[in-house]
Amino acid sequence: MKRNTFLLTLFTILFSFSSLFAQPKYIFYLIGDGMGPNHVNLAEIFTAETQGRIGYQPLILSLFPYVALPPPTP
Repeated sequence: MKRNTFLLTLFTILFSFSSLFAQPKYIFYLIGDGMGPNHVNLAEIFTAETQGRIGYQPLILSLFPYVALPPPTP
């Protein structure tokens, strides 16, 4: 039993070190449905409020270089 625990611990440590130096192949940004501008703005205001600041604290989501919004409905 102790040998199995030792091998599992050794494997976990070696795997942890190998994953520290590996570069990710893909990175996915998952944005929840319904995350419109009003929801993002409210989250920025809430974040600033919890930090004791007046105004808003920009989220990483709002610092992306491109934004896509649906066309306005007539």
